[in-house]
Order: sequence, then C-alpha cells, then structure tokens
Amino acid sequence: MDTETYIIYGMTFGFLALWLLFSLAKKLGNSSRFPKKEEDQKINK
Repeated sequence: MDTETYIIYGMTFGFLALWLLFSLAKKLGNSSRFPKKEEDQKINK
C-alpha cells in the first residue's frame, strides 16, 4: 500500500472517531447539570 492510502484511511478513521466522540458527548451531556449563564452572572454580582 502507498503512503497516500494510509493517509486516506487515517483521515477517515480520525473523522469517524471524532464524530462518534462528539455524538456520544452530546447524548450523554445533559445541559441541566450546568447552571445557565444568567444564573452565573447573578451569583457573581
């Protein structure tokens, strides 16, 4: 196999891995766990 083929496979695998990571993080991450920005500003002031 050529070096170019390895690069293409590496880029494809990297893209799929990042897509899975972000999709899982979005699914598992619940916005209710984090306070809203408005509440943070009221607490800080």
